[in-house]
This record gives sequence, C-alpha cells and structure tokens, in this order.
Amino acid sequence: MRKSILILVLYTTLFSFEQIHITKLLEEDECQNCDFREANLSGLDLSGCELQNSNFKNANLSHTNFFMADLEKSNFENAKLDGAVFWKANLSGSNLSSISAIKTNFKGANLNNTIIKNSNFNSSISWKANFKNAKIQNTDFTKSELGSANFYNNDLRNSSLNSAILWKTIFHNTKLTKKQYEYINIEEGIIK
Repeated sequence: MRKSILILVLYTTLFSFEQIHITKLLEEDECQNCDFREANLSGLDLSGCELQNSNFKNANLSHTNFFMADLEKSNFENAKLDGAVFWKANLSGSNLSSISAIKTNFKGANLNNTIIKNSNFNSSISWKANFKNAKIQNTDFTKSELGSANFYNNDLRNSSLNSAILWKTIFHNTKLTKKQYEYINIEEGIIK
C-alpha cells in the first residue's frame, strides 16, 4: 500500500529530490542521508523508518505518519508538517526552522538539541516531549498541549505559550518572561 501511494505521489509532483532516494525508501523502509527537498510525501505511513540526516526542506509532509521513526539530524526547514504524527520519533539535532506544525503530534518525541525558530506549533500535541537544549526562537505554541514535556536550557522569551496546556511541564534553566512565568504557575507547570 505504501509503495502504490508513493508512486502516485511521484508522478503527480514536480520534484527536486533524488529519485534513487525514493526508490531506496520504497524498497527498504529506510533512507539515511537522503534528499527529499520539495517532495510531496503527505499522508504516507513512514512509521519506524530510518531517515537520519535526511533533507526535507520545503517538503509537504502534512498528515504523514512518522511514528517511532528515526529522523536524527534531519532538515525540515520550511516544511509543511500540519497534522503529521511524530509520536515517539527521534528528531534530535534536527532543524525545524520556519515549519508549519499545526495540530501535529509530537507526543513523547525527542527534540533534544533541535533548532526551532520562526515556527508554528499552534494546537500541536507534545505531551512528554523532550525539548532539552533546543534552540527555540519566535515560535508559536499557542493552544498547544505540552503537558509533562521537558524544557531544559531553553530561551522562550520571544515565543508564545498563550492558552497552552502546561500541566506538569518542566521548565529547568529556561529563560522566561514574567508573564510566561505567571502563566506557567497558573497552569501548574514546574519551574526549576
């Protein structure tokens, strides 16, 4: 099923990615160091795939399933991730700059050492996600579900946490504005 959907996507998209990388992904459910720039992979089931060090810049990954996929050190700059599933995925060291991740599922995802700037995480679900050492700038977490997530060594002062669920969310060594600090206390977050 995955192969037939992907073949259809290939023929209906103008692509700048490497065809050999798509073939490898189809045949082996893995493609490390691969080029998927500007590819339309929306709606595909890529759960459990090994995709470390891959380039998804400007790709359409809306509603794609990356459950437990290994995407370590991948580039998602300017990618569309709306409604995608990264549940328990490894995104450590990845670039998530200028992405649209509206209503995206990052439950239990490893976002350690990621770059997240100028991005839209509005209404995303990030329960128990690990944002340790993530470089976060100008990111919108409005209405996001961040319960029990771990923010460690971050600077959130120019990002929005408006109406976010922060119950048992840990903020350790994280720079916050006074307004954010007050909101975290109201939401029963944990500031260390």
